[in-house]
Amino acid sequence: MTIAVDPKNTQSATPISDADLKAKLGDQLKKRNAGFGAAKRPAASGMPASHSPSQQLVTAGTPARANKEPGIEVTLRRTQLMREANDGPMPSWSKVTLQQNLLGLGIFAVIIAAIWGFYGASVHRDLTLANTFKNDRSVQVTNGACTRYFFSISTCSADIVDHTGGKPKPQSMSYLVAFQNMGGTPLIGVRSTEDRAVVSVRAAAVDVLTNRAATLYGVSGFSLLCCLIFLRRLMTGRYAGGRALAAYQ
Repeated sequence: MTIAVDPKNTQSATPISDADLKAKLGDQLKKRNAGFGAAKRPAASGMPASHSPSQQLVTAGTPARANKEPGIEVTLRRTQLMREANDGPMPSWSKVTLQQNLLGLGIFAVIIAAIWGFYGASVHRDLTLANTFKNDRSVQVTNGACTRYFFSISTCSADIVDHTGGKPKPQSMSYLVAFQNMGGTPLIGVRSTEDRAVVSVRAAAVDVLTNRAATLYGVSGFSLLCCLIFLRRLMTGRYAGGRALAAYQ
C-alpha cells in the first residue's frame, strides 16, 4: 500500500493502492506519447507542415548561415522602403545635369530673340494701324508660302511690290500664326489709310491679326517661363550634383 500526499494539503493523506497508481501513471504516459506523435505526424498531401518558432530554431541549425545574405538584402530593402515612405521620392530636377539646364536656358532664350526679331516689329505695326488697311490694286503680292510645324504653328512669307510713285518698291513680309490653316488663302495687297507708306497682305493685317499677336505673346510667355525655371535651378543648385541636392539628401 502506497500513501500519496497532496502537496496543496499536507495535513491530510489519502491511501492509494498500487494498482490505481500504476493505472494513473499509465494514463499520463499515454497522453504524453500521443502528444509527441501528433507533433511528429507528417502534414497531409499538398499542405505545408507547420512548426513552432522553437522547432524552426532547432531544425535550422547550420543552414541558417546560408540564408544570412538574403536576410541582409531584405533588411536593406525594408530600410529603403521606409525612407521613401518617410522622405518621399527624389525630386524630378535631381536627374537633370548642369549642362542640360544651361542648354535649355540657351534654347528658350534663342526662341524669344528669334520670334521678336522676325515677327515682333510687324505685329506691333499692324496692331497700331489696325482697322486702317484697305485693299489697294497698286500693291502686288507674290511668292506666298506657308510652312506648318508640329501641326500647330505656321510660318508664312510673301513678297510685296508697291507700284505707287516712279519706281516699284519691293519688300518682303513674314508672319507667325497658330492653329490656323493658311493654305489656299488669297494674296491681296492692302494699304493703310493712316500711313500710305505702309503696305501689307490682307490675310496678315486683317484676317489673322489677333492670331498673330496671341501666338507671338503666347510663345514668348511660355519661353520666358521656361527660361526662369532653368535660371532658378542654376542659381539655387537644383540639378544633379548641385548644392540643393546635397542638402536634400
